[in-house]
Amino acid sequence: MEMVSVNLTFCSIVSIRERLCYLPHPDSPLENTLMRQETEVTVRGVPLTDYMEGIIVNTVSNNSGKGRAAMDWVVAKLGSETRNISASLVKLKGEINGLRDTVADSLILTAKKSIEELQRIHPPLLQAQELKDSSKNVADIL
Repeated sequence: MEMVSVNLTFCSIVSIRERLCYLPHPDSPLENTLMRQETEVTVRGVPLTDYMEGIIVNTVSNNSGKGRAAMDWVVAKLGSETRNISASLVKLKGEINGLRDTVADSLILTAKKSIEELQRIHPPLLQAQELKDSSKNVADIL
């Protein structure tokens, strides 16, 4: 990612061009990021231009340290929230698997009870079907 900013206020006297580049770290691109910051300060048309440039460069340098600290805080906060979400998803997955198993066991038990109840209530129908199937086999043999 690259960000470039240029001041518009007092640009005829003081010109500040800042460029920030965020790059994957060459040794660990998935874990770390390199940040490169360049600031160009130009002062025109006022006495003591070198002195003014020095003050501005010091101020920008101090503020860039605060910006890096803020960026580190944001990255740490996002990392923490990501780990919390990941842990919650693992827990939720376990609960869903447990619930799936419970529902499956309940459905199987209910189906078994229904079949047993049907066999108890209607044994003559089942026996009649068995007889019909047997007589069909005997007819096939003859």
